[in-house]
Amino acid sequence: MIMKKYFFNSFMFAVACVLAFTACSSSSDDDDSQASSAQANFENNFFAISSAIYQTGAMPNSTSNDVISGIEINDQALTSGSNFITVTSADAYDRFYIGVDGESGYYEVVPTDMMENSTRAGGLYSYIIYLNYGANYNRNITMVVKGRKTSGAVTQAYRKAIRYVQTRISGDLTVNLTFNNEKDIDLRVTTPSGEEIYYGNKKLSVRDEVGDSIVRFGLDHDSNANCSIDGLKNENIVIPEIAVEPGEYTVRVDMYKNCDKLVSTSWQLVVRYKGQLVQNLLPQRTPGENAMASSPTNLATTIESSITDAKHNPVWGTYPVNAYSGDKTIVMKFKVKDASTTRGFTPVIIQDYQPTLMDYSKMKDEEEGLNK
Repeated sequence: MIMKKYFFNSFMFAVACVLAFTACSSSSDDDDSQASSAQANFENNFFAISSAIYQTGAMPNSTSNDVISGIEINDQALTSGSNFITVTSADAYDRFYIGVDGESGYYEVVPTDMMENSTRAGGLYSYIIYLNYGANYNRNITMVVKGRKTSGAVTQAYRKAIRYVQTRISGDLTVNLTFNNEKDIDLRVTTPSGEEIYYGNKKLSVRDEVGDSIVRFGLDHDSNANCSIDGLKNENIVIPEIAVEPGEYTVRVDMYKNCDKLVSTSWQLVVRYKGQLVQNLLPQRTPGENAMASSPTNLATTIESSITDAKHNPVWGTYPVNAYSGDKTIVMKFKVKDASTTRGFTPVIIQDYQPTLMDYSKMKDEEEGLNK
């Protein structure tokens, strides 16, 4: 009887252990699933930060009265567009926490060698953090940023109101360029048929499959045209599904006019097709590589892309302080394979002109919502 009781108790103990392990495992799986769902929801509705760690809940409490100094954030944003957070400070940081005011969850960013350069004149630290707005981003938000100094002190929250800028064109293929100061940097996309979409050829059109109507597509925003500063610092080219050609596309950035030769300019480009990042066919760039270099004095932009991103998309780079205009640097090539090849459309140029000063004025009015 004692032996049976011993085996019974041992058996029940083993069962309890198995049940406890299963319950803990199930709870852990549920927590992971909920965290993944929360991150996906945050990324779709607000923004994502490559190589950052998404954390659920509230940001760490501030332990210092200091606020991050030398911080700049573009205060206008587009759906599926990009943004920069730049910090130039005498303080060294080993963490940044970035979220949305009133929303649970945030990103924890650990500065890397690609973000931090402590050898700048005056011994200042420089950090650049790239983020991408989601496919469902569609409203004004207040971005919240905290930093943790290498001493361990967490700063007070820095808040920046971000204004949502509605795009005037919707489509399945989106090409977005953003830059961090007031220069006239242009976005140019060449389609497989050889048509180039840019500020001088902003709007193309095709007839639909029935042949009854015209679908317009092309350049949605031409920011800072001819140095008529609008503050948007975004350019967007959108192509709807009916007009997406199969084949290879080429994307260029072009310093059309250097409006301020006192500051360098960082830029970022992201391309999505049907909501997914496309594969960049250009080879991986080494950090700081000058894509147009024919001599050490060449002043075109550099191109870099995330080492952790196998698609090499987004890509980013920097124009030096005194960059010349007209470099038209190729920054991405990609292919669309699943677009229908039976539509047989021919793009029709609606506008084919070299913009005048009056045209630039109209562009500025459109971008500010004064003339739609």
